[in-house]
Amino acid sequence: MKKTILAFSALLSVAFTFAQTNVTDINQTGKGNETGISQKGVNNTLDIVQEGNFNKAKVAQGTKDSAKGNGVISQIQTGDQNDVYVMQQGDLNAVHQNQLGISNSAEATQYSDVLESKITQTQIGNYNKAIAIQGTGLIFEENIKNNIDQTQRGNFNIAKASQSDNDYNLRVITQDQEGEFNQAIANQNSFSGYYSFSIEQRQSGEYNNAVANQYNGNVDQSSIIQDQKGSGNTADASQSSQLYGLGDSSINQSQNGNNNNAIVIQNNGYAVTQNQIGDFNQAFAQQELGEFSIINQYQEGIRNIAHASKDKIDRSSISPSDISQSQIGEDNHASANLQGRGYVTQKQEGVRNDASTTHVYASNVRTSQKQIGEDNKAVINSSSSFSYQDFRVLIQQNQVGNYNEATAILQKGIDTRITQTQEGERNTAVAQSNGIENQIVSIQKGISNGIEQIQIEGEFNTMEATQNTINLSGEENLLSQLQHGDKNIVISAQDGSFNTTYTSQIGDSNSLNAKQNGNANSLKASQEGTSLSVTIIQEGNRNNSVISQ
Repeated sequence: MKKTILAFSALLSVAFTFAQTNVTDINQTGKGNETGISQKGVNNTLDIVQEGNFNKAKVAQGTKDSAKGNGVISQIQTGDQNDVYVMQQGDLNAVHQNQLGISNSAEATQYSDVLESKITQTQIGNYNKAIAIQGTGLIFEENIKNNIDQTQRGNFNIAKASQSDNDYNLRVITQDQEGEFNQAIANQNSFSGYYSFSIEQRQSGEYNNAVANQYNGNVDQSSIIQDQKGSGNTADASQSSQLYGLGDSSINQSQNGNNNNAIVIQNNGYAVTQNQIGDFNQAFAQQELGEFSIINQYQEGIRNIAHASKDKIDRSSISPSDISQSQIGEDNHASANLQGRGYVTQKQEGVRNDASTTHVYASNVRTSQKQIGEDNKAVINSSSSFSYQDFRVLIQQNQVGNYNEATAILQKGIDTRITQTQEGERNTAVAQSNGIENQIVSIQKGISNGIEQIQIEGEFNTMEATQNTINLSGEENLLSQLQHGDKNIVISAQDGSFNTTYTSQIGDSNSLNAKQNGNANSLKASQEGTSLSVTIIQEGNRNNSVISQ
């Protein structure tokens, strides 16, 4: 049986109900047209073309009680305020909807028990809305190789896509928008089995908003890609998979423009990448539970803000986690929070940069901060960090420029090393470590610099400080060292004039070695305890030293 209706006039309403193997072709021209069609059976084909305004087309192929069908539905609308709705149930189904005009609405639904289904919705114009749903994921278990493709070009567009399943599946959602005030929302859910999930959202224009959510099962390969070009963009992505699953989840966010905001929340995931190029950018990434996970944040522009957090990471895991933050521009702020075992790398190039890292109950931590520019500030605060499996905790701070400030605080650390290197003027380095077998090394090159080193409540700790090498001697530098504990060692060296050193040791079996090379330098050393040793070397004129034991 075949039904073909062509060239309907305006204000014409058509309704059909077909069974068995049906083929339907409808062409409408006019205004206010309505078409309702229902098909049951296998190998159904439907093609509807509407030209005009106020058209409506509604199609339903099969029901839950009908036999599976290989139907193809294609609906094309040209005009204003068109409304298209499609529902499919069966296997090997496909939906194609194309709208050109203003205030169009396209909606396609494919329920469970579908195989290799495809939904494609294209809208060109203004005030468009596209919604696509595939599967329920409640009862049926044959949702395989489903695909959703939504393309919108114009203004004030809204695209929504949702996928849900309960078996072996390949899921893909692609949303492409060009224009202003666009909104893209994509959701993917799975409950068990083996999956490959993918969401791609691309927006070009201003005031765009992209939201992507994925919830995965045990063994999944999931990815989210969000690409925005324009001003005032917002990208929000979240992934969650079952604990101790074998899948890999990744999120990639790219923003090129002004006033961008990128947010990522990943539970038991693998990798997060955030790239922002423009002004007033903000990037936030949070990972939880994953044994080996990566966060990469890159910002290039003015007044960028980047924050990365890893919570509830297993501190005794074999594979460490990694956080990398890179900023190029002015007024940049980078902060990282790490719980468990992992590496943190922060690099800033510009003016008035600010970098901070916090470790909480971490093991085998590697933290590196590098700043090139002026008015830089680097802070590391580590709590209960210790070595594990012969890996030493390393904290490194490197600043090149003017008015730099580096602070490293290590609380209850075991077998750790703090290294601070500064080049410039009026730099300040502060290092404090509490624990056993900890080492502090501070190096400064320039004028009017200050170093403060403190070790409290520990054993076998060492401190080394150097200000101004022979090749680059300086003046008016200040060095302060304080140790509390047993069998500790302090080493200091200053080159230049008008430098000052304060060294104090409180404990047993301590040793102090201090050297000053220049004129008008001052050194004060104080030791309290037993089996103490002091070595003071001053070369130059008008130097003075005071030793108290």
